[in-house]
Amino acid sequence: MHAATEQLRQLLARVRSPARRVLKLFTGTADYWLEYMEEFLVIFPAPSVRRSLAVSSSGVPFGQSPAAQDSLQLYYRTVDEYSQTLARPPMPSHLAANILMAAVHGMIVFPCMSRSMEWTDTRLMVKHLVAGMVSE
Repeated sequence: MHAATEQLRQLLARVRSPARRVLKLFTGTADYWLEYMEEFLVIFPAPSVRRSLAVSSSGVPFGQSPAAQDSLQLYYRTVDEYSQTLARPPMPSHLAANILMAAVHGMIVFPCMSRSMEWTDTRLMVKHLVAGMVSE
């Protein structure tokens, strides 16, 4: 998770436009996890109704771990910076970030979990999703 977050930070370091940063962040997320799908499936395993929440050796659930929180803050901050450029944001930036995170991560995993179906290229789907929510 640290490696993914650091790579995304480096990707954003060269981009000044808040709108382009949001697009880069989420397309970069898809690029990274599509390249490291095995790691993605370990970090974000399919839920089970019989298992309890996965926790670290220190007893912290993954979503509350420092690595997960660091990554979340990168997404929230990037979307918030974009939202602040809008005269009338259509929704709170936290909501927009949550929508984008859930949708993009779903676009990464759902085609993987249903490979018998023909899917449009994941990167293209992500690009259009983000472009639909972000205008330059």
